[in-house]
Amino acid sequence: MKYKCSNYITASDIINEDAGQEDKKRLILSTRSGKNIVIKEAAYQDLVHSRLENFDESTMAYFIASSMVVPENEKEFQFVIQENEANNINTLGMVIHTSANCQLGCSYCGQQHSKKNIPQDVKQRIFTYITNKLKTGKFKFVFVTWHGGEPLMSLSDLRLMSKEIIKICQEFNVAYLSKMITNGLSLKPSIFNELFHELKIIDFQITIDGPKEFHDNRRFTKEGQLGTFDIILKNILGICASPTYPVYERPIGIRINIDKTNGSYIPGFIDLLAENKLHDKIQINFRPVENYVNNKFKDSNGFSKEEYAQVEIDLLLHTLKAGFSVDSVLPERKYDACMAVLKDHIALDIFGNVFPCYNFAYTKHLLEQENKIGNLLFDEETFNNDVPLRKWYSTLETEREECFRCNMLPVCGGYCPLKWMEGEIACPSYRYNISERLVLNYLFNKTDIKELLNQH
Repeated sequence: MKYKCSNYITASDIINEDAGQEDKKRLILSTRSGKNIVIKEAAYQDLVHSRLENFDESTMAYFIASSMVVPENEKEFQFVIQENEANNINTLGMVIHTSANCQLGCSYCGQQHSKKNIPQDVKQRIFTYITNKLKTGKFKFVFVTWHGGEPLMSLSDLRLMSKEIIKICQEFNVAYLSKMITNGLSLKPSIFNELFHELKIIDFQITIDGPKEFHDNRRFTKEGQLGTFDIILKNILGICASPTYPVYERPIGIRINIDKTNGSYIPGFIDLLAENKLHDKIQINFRPVENYVNNKFKDSNGFSKEEYAQVEIDLLLHTLKAGFSVDSVLPERKYDACMAVLKDHIALDIFGNVFPCYNFAYTKHLLEQENKIGNLLFDEETFNNDVPLRKWYSTLETEREECFRCNMLPVCGGYCPLKWMEGEIACPSYRYNISERLVLNYLFNKTDIKELLNQH
């Protein structure tokens, strides 16, 4: 069989410029398989120009196994999309809101909160929906993300619903997994223990936007009271100090939203987390502040894609040097762009409205009506699951040439269909700093990388 170099590889710059010409090396990542290697420059040039006859049998076997080379007649885009669709058929995914309310009035939030919790009829229809889906025998997993507003604003509903969904999953012998996106203000250690150990919520995303003075000026209560930083950090420290905290599973993830107003102060916050010895207990991930529906916070405060990519590399380096594990230095193979493209994944607000994306809840988004699937209070036969966001993969091939031809597609899937539809460039940061990420990964994980040093 004849082979060619895959379209889905990316490389660092030369990592040893001072070496002689024959000893110069690069780092290569296959975005299809996640495999990464060190390779001499001459061998790299042979690979990317498909001069594969220059490689020995064992090296070719590695290239084939890692999808760095593929059959000459393979249509890689179609192959990747087929893999994506095949890997998401066994999971029923739901984003569920228990409350439309939130204590905070964050400067970049686009939601319009109200003091309302999920009513009984919507809860019951959720249970019926899950039961009917599991009756089909199609699903092996149910994955619930508890979202809001702030999900802990209606803890009693969350308790009841978690227990009932767990019971339904047990009845059908289906695995139940769940996570929570929370501001952390009400996440006391006792509540965390209940949620984790009894209600099977195994992943908690908590946003802290840097040191106290910056977090408190961005993520403040609606009444204008500051001081949320101290409360949230105290909660996290108390949770992590508990003898029942699952050390090394790191269920607490701290998300840091970054823009020009706080970016240069994040290293100090990382140092504070290190001083509190949270290295093996939490995960850290960085995200750029984005425009959220009608809130154009990013327009005056946000970084460009290229600017943020450089800021992020500096922060990743600082975080790794401080001894923390980060979400992922190298992007991993991703079998969907997001929940919006998966027909068995839905987002529900407290009113029973069904969307393909959780960003529509309480926002009056301009694209909401054309992407609304239906409402759980009506029969599922009335649902329209053929909304524009669900057609993303066909859109990639026919309308998004920049994605169709991009070597990062297997690790991002197009990243955010909604942002593209809003007219923004929706590429992830790693498109702009993948070379530096490869070097960081090499420096901190050398033993995991295969070195092909015998070529030429």
